[in-house]
Amino acid sequence: MEGEFIWPLGPPLDIADTATIFKCANLANQYGMCTKELGYTLSAAMEWYEKGIISKEDTDGVALEWGNTEAVIEMIHKIAKREGIGDLLADGAVHAAAKIGKGAINYVSHCKGMVVGFDDSRIMKGLALSHATGIIPAHHED
Repeated sequence: MEGEFIWPLGPPLDIADTATIFKCANLANQYGMCTKELGYTLSAAMEWYEKGIISKEDTDGVALEWGNTEAVIEMIHKIAKREGIGDLLADGAVHAAAKIGKGAINYVSHCKGMVVGFDDSRIMKGLALSHATGIIPAHHED
């Protein structure tokens, strides 16, 4: 498996357990979800939860805390089935932040509506050009 598919479901969510990361990646693949967008959307939701932008009531009682593997797995199912907050998150972090308001967009690094992960294009000029001109926004391979 290519690293870009595994990374977003691990460190950005404070998950270090390889078995859990692979379980999440497998679930995402079974549901036909982009692991990059999924991981970074969950990471943004965790940040919103930590900052009080969304609450436990908003998350259907799921404690979206860093490293909470059970919450991540539950949210993958909710997003795939568009249940509760999963319906909001299913369109990605940028669209969810726009609907949430309250400054949520300030916690989402994105390019053309797609999240930018660990490859910070502000310091890599060639990558910034690739993100800005690529057919697939914020994609590391084009």
